[in-house]
Amino acid sequence: MTRAIGGFALALAVLLTTNAGFALAADGDSAKPESKTESKPESKPAKSSGGGGGGNFFARGASLAAGLVFGTPISIVRRTGEEIVQGTKDLCGDTDNWFIMVPAGALTVPFGCVSGAASGVVHGAKNAWTGSADEPFGKDAFSLGEM
Repeated sequence: MTRAIGGFALALAVLLTTNAGFALAADGDSAKPESKTESKPESKPAKSSGGGGGGNFFARGASLAAGLVFGTPISIVRRTGEEIVQGTKDLCGDTDNWFIMVPAGALTVPFGCVSGAASGVVHGAKNAWTGSADEPFGKDAFSLGEM
């Protein structure tokens, strides 16, 4: 059952990145001649040897899959911590009194875990998608950059 779900998720990730990969490759090809206007002979072999960004397509797909598998739990943990701290600050205000902060923190832990898990899944998937398009296997693809 788990293999079927993992295979389905990988196939879905590849299908979703298909259109984005070719669109980004087309944008990248149009940007290359503008930056290399001085040497036109060098730009022609680069286009033919590059294959239109086909290698980047598979790197983006693999980065997306890895970002979904490893980056989503990281995002869940980070978002849960942020939700708990924010909930405690919302209840206590800007105080340093431990007699107020400890009960408020204990009250916000269950709510922070639920909202952090829900928002962490969404942010993890978003970070994997955008991070794999910008820089495959970078920090942002694994939710390690700034939140």
